[in-house]
Amino acid sequence: MKYLNTLIFLIIIGCSSSSKMMIGKEAEFLTGDQIENLKLTAELDKLISIEKYRLINIYLRNLNVSWLRIKNTEILEVSNGDRFHVILGNDLDTWLKSINLDYELKKKEYADRKEEFPTLKNYDVKDHIYKKFSVPSQLQTNKWVLLQLKSSKLTWVKIKLHFIDGSKQIYKVNIK
Repeated sequence: MKYLNTLIFLIIIGCSSSSKMMIGKEAEFLTGDQIENLKLTAELDKLISIEKYRLINIYLRNLNVSWLRIKNTEILEVSNGDRFHVILGNDLDTWLKSINLDYELKKKEYADRKEEFPTLKNYDVKDHIYKKFSVPSQLQTNKWVLLQLKSSKLTWVKIKLHFIDGSKQIYKVNIK
């Protein structure tokens, strides 16, 4: 009986915490056809974000009973008001190859300074936020975007989600 009570306790704790755990501060819904129980957060990859490039991981959690399908996504605005570019297509492939080469050349330098070595192994073009994607029911997914900015300061982005059913939403997502 003791083990059964412990098991039930662990299941309850696991279910309640997993439904809320996300990296970063929850995004602010601004406008559009609000879909209840969709949560967004974002985090800057500080190791890979160099100079005027900012690589942002965006997390989406779907607490609904059905899947959410996103047709496309747009970055509308950034916090500093600067002009910005979302790096896409061949430019994205070129940047990934260039940054990998740069890291390979600096590998010894990082080891000598005993610093964490940046890696792009978690970043695949198919997981870019501008690609069509789904968020499974009761789960979360993460996407990413690479921005080129005039200044290096970035605290939030405005993101517009276009769903398969034609609805749209705009969020202000704080960058952790």
